[in-house]
Amino acid sequence: MVNGETTLKQVNQNQELVPIDANGIWELTVTANNKNNAKIKKNYTLTIDLEDPKDGKTLADLDFSATAQETDKLIALKSVKDVNTFDAQIDTHTNGSTNVTNLNLEVPVSLTDKNDLGLVYHNMVTNFATKDGGVAYIVVPTEYEGMKVKRLEAINPADSSTLDSDDYAVSSLTDNTQIVVLNEKYARYIENEEQKEQNPNWIYNIEADELKDNGTVYQVNINVKSGDNKSQLLTFKVGNTTLTVDEANGVISGELPFSATVETAADVYTNATFVEFTTSPYAQLFDTFTSTNSPNGVKYFSNGDIEGDTLVDAIDDNDNARVYASKDNYAGLNNYKLAFVRNSDHTVTVYRVGDDDRRADGVITNQALVVRAENRLDGGSSATTYEFDLTWTAPCEEADIETFTLGGYTGVINNDADNGRTITVTVPYDTDVTGLVAEFTASSGATVKLGSTDGLDFVSGVTSANYSNPVQLWITSEDRDTTRMYTVTVEEGISFSDVNPGDWFYDNVMDAAENGYISGMGDGTFNPTGATTRAQFASMIANAMGYEANPDAKSAFPDVADDFWGKAAINFCVENGILSGYDDGTFQPNKAITRQEAASILRNAFELTETTDELFPDDSAIAGWAKESVYLVKASGLMKGDAGTGNFRPTSTITRAEAASILMNAKYAGVIN
Repeated sequence: MVNGETTLKQVNQNQELVPIDANGIWELTVTANNKNNAKIKKNYTLTIDLEDPKDGKTLADLDFSATAQETDKLIALKSVKDVNTFDAQIDTHTNGSTNVTNLNLEVPVSLTDKNDLGLVYHNMVTNFATKDGGVAYIVVPTEYEGMKVKRLEAINPADSSTLDSDDYAVSSLTDNTQIVVLNEKYARYIENEEQKEQNPNWIYNIEADELKDNGTVYQVNINVKSGDNKSQLLTFKVGNTTLTVDEANGVISGELPFSATVETAADVYTNATFVEFTTSPYAQLFDTFTSTNSPNGVKYFSNGDIEGDTLVDAIDDNDNARVYASKDNYAGLNNYKLAFVRNSDHTVTVYRVGDDDRRADGVITNQALVVRAENRLDGGSSATTYEFDLTWTAPCEEADIETFTLGGYTGVINNDADNGRTITVTVPYDTDVTGLVAEFTASSGATVKLGSTDGLDFVSGVTSANYSNPVQLWITSEDRDTTRMYTVTVEEGISFSDVNPGDWFYDNVMDAAENGYISGMGDGTFNPTGATTRAQFASMIANAMGYEANPDAKSAFPDVADDFWGKAAINFCVENGILSGYDDGTFQPNKAITRQEAASILRNAFELTETTDELFPDDSAIAGWAKESVYLVKASGLMKGDAGTGNFRPTSTITRAEAASILMNAKYAGVIN
């Protein structure tokens, strides 16, 4: 606003601020227009003095994460913290006029070209922070007497697998890479418009004599850490069964359920399973079976995952990790399984099974697995051998679904065989039930199919289904002698989109709805703050008194149609002297009810007799015809005064939330059942 009459307007809406110098002074031309006369205008030069630039020029934090050389061959993602990042004074030396600080980084040998998957790791994706507004750049090799740099963008390691090489190249560090952190003022200066025009690739020039005062240079030194010599098998699972690992004696022991084993060796191809395990950091699990194709034994991948789908899950708090490869790009890596064949003496023989393309099946020699430590990659030989000592249990004969939840809502299971086994799940109103995933437990070793005995495997926490109509689940016992069918039905429960936990009326509205006293508006809402009409209140009272509607009865009032939703409840209330029409013969079903009118209706409905001499502060505002009723409902606890003033507010309309609360007060007082 200029002189109270004139407003400032930018001459060109696309005009950018123009830097005058490197001191934070910027200009913008604007025009002032008179709001009463467009022809009266004046140009102004608006000078903007930005806040003082921050002077930070050092790194505060920097993380490296190893990725494969090509992003479509992502192998491992292992965050490694540089221990020298924070003080930036380690091994400082002079390079010309500039102090250079080394960033020394050790990476595991498993993440180098020495890994046994034949992959080379060159790029170290960086996620970093600077101190006090410092701006980070990566140095571009050049013959230029100063430096050419490109903005270094921090990348969250979790996002790096989805990036193209062009996207993250400037944020990938190799050995001998240099990083420069400039203070904000100098960074602003080198990135001005003139520099951008000269450098369309967004590469900026740094004068050598400006570095000393305005920046810090970091030299990245990546060294390979010697391989870890630990060769422990930490955990070992077959399906849902966790076996015991005895490292001291080199034994994997336990009892397998009948369903986790197969009858004969002929069944191993179709019934083999991926085992789940963890090892010491970067150790690898092999078996002792050797051949010309695999002279060092066969590698196993936990859960068969050689594509890295569970990459993040493979790295835990104890620094345990497994290395993965893409099967598409490395066909020589086989996805091996194990099969557990039950013997007549209840012992178990372990077979190894390859995939359809490269089967290398047979009894594992001496039934043994070997964990080879990471140091195998740099000449070490640390290894631990584990033998199997397994038994199997007799099969379960039951075929029951024991628990069932859908979308977090617990189902009610009926195992009454005479009337059919059912599962009923109640979900909130308007829930999308077309793709819900069930979580359930069943009899030990039982299998569950969707739709029929030959249907889709129904897996807890995995399989989704459309529950718009009843769904059939077929469960077969572990011994395969018993098959039963359950019908799953999903029902919409009472839920209102405008009634939420924490609302003062929430419990009363939901309780009243559950008791069948009230209902919603038909669109998923309750309208708690809306006025209660005469028809609505009549319906609430009739429902609370447990009336039986007579839909065939004719309406008693000309303004209540025979097909009006509340006709039966209105007839009931009129016939029982609870409500009456007006002198002109009408009922006025859509007229809002006042609080004193509600008191009179409640008195008539529940035949209240106990009163009180304790008057409301606004007693004088209560109509004479309503006073007796007001103090009867007060004494019975059905209606109360305002929390703040204690006033009854007799002529105020009663809201739907208040009506629900009144009904629940009546129930708690024993007035209604």
